[in-house]
Amino acid sequence: MFINFRVVCHVLASFAIVCGGLGMGVSFLVLASQKLSENIAGAAGFIAGSILIGSGMVTLAILSRDGAGGSAKGRRPTSEAFSPRD
Repeated sequence: MFINFRVVCHVLASFAIVCGGLGMGVSFLVLASQKLSENIAGAAGFIAGSILIGSGMVTLAILSRDGAGGSAKGRRPTSEAFSPRD
């Protein structure tokens, strides 16, 4: 059985974005409370949701590049990229 990890990463990144957005929405409702402890909890949830959205977007950006997760055909290794040429 072959598992395509690129597809799995796309699904997980999209799931992180959706969960982060839903978490931010719920946390935004909690921020309307009068209690200080609930406001702090809502702010922490809002920050956690933004981190989930940001990490999901960075993951999708990395996966959308040409050659991401593929072979290095036609590319020089990193160690040769900065070496002086003769």
